Amino acid sequence: MLELLERQTSLTINQWKIFLACFFSLALDFFDFFLISFVLAFFVRDWNLTYGQSALILLSSGVASVPAGYFFGWLGDRIGRRNEISLPASLPAPRQTSWSELFKYPRSIAASCLTGLSQTGGVGLALWQVTLLVLVLKVTPAHASYLTIWVSLIAIFGRFFCAWLSDALGRRPAGILICLVAALTMSLAGYLHDVTLGAMSMFYLMILVNGFFGPGTYAIIGPYMTEVWPAPLRASGLGLAYGTSNLGKFIGPAGLALIAGASNFVTPQATLDAIIPAFNYFAGWYVLAALAFLFIAIETRGRTIEELDAALTGRVLAPATVKIPAQ
Repeated sequence: MLELLERQTSLTINQWKIFLACFFSLALDFFDFFLISFVLAFFVRDWNLTYGQSALILLSSGVASVPAGYFFGWLGDRIGRRNEISLPASLPAPRQTSWSELFKYPRSIAASCLTGLSQTGGVGLALWQVTLLVLVLKVTPAHASYLTIWVSLIAIFGRFFCAWLSDALGRRPAGILICLVAALTMSLAGYLHDVTLGAMSMFYLMILVNGFFGPGTYAIIGPYMTEVWPAPLRASGLGLAYGTSNLGKFIGPAGLALIAGASNFVTPQATLDAIIPAFNYFAGWYVLAALAFLFIAIETRGRTIEELDAALTGRVLAPATVKIPAQ
């Protein structure tokens, strides 16, 4: 079956259905997750919320995502990704695995979890984004919401570009490059928050540029999270990595609140005082991911599923393949 997949040059109808199911599940997941960031900007002043209270509202939208990632990743390996499909009787029964087997692959754990935590910076910015645009640019919540549309549109093209770059350069070089550019543009947004170029706010411009590279990192990291695990543990490994990276949904929005002062009311002055260290905090998570790619990650580009499995588990393939360093 794996050999047939490797020889495929186009998607089958069933694969297109799987693609569309994944597309809409992710779209709906992030829709309800980020919806709260738009709502918050409209009532944060009327309710006299502090940064701590606002952060609590923001992070509550992702509170269940950490245990859910662990559980459903394990469930995918336990009962299968899908059970409407009758497989040929000649195929061997799938090997039952234990979640504890993940810890036989410490390098995979470290690489996938640390690169995944890059979303802390992206999520932290995304959840505070509308409120920050209101406070820094002194615009209405409605206009700030309009400005984020352009950030989201640019992010689409950024993901296409980063996905292409991942195959062109390799996961590690592309991951290092894109994470560092995302970190730089995030940091510059803080330092240039009060600078304008003609009528253009450099704060907003840097957020736009970061919108291309920051979300684009997940076009590299998302697939990479699955490639560093042997087939019997692939769903559990992805669940572990994705669930751990979802901690960013807590420490992202909470980070700005702690830097601005959790007991301070959400005001322009408090935001301007905190914006440089807060954006450096967001940028630091991209730097962490770049370092993980540099020092821990294994290169997976160009290797078949069977080659990856053999290299990860130490199984010998014939003909011989290039092996990933042992963990």
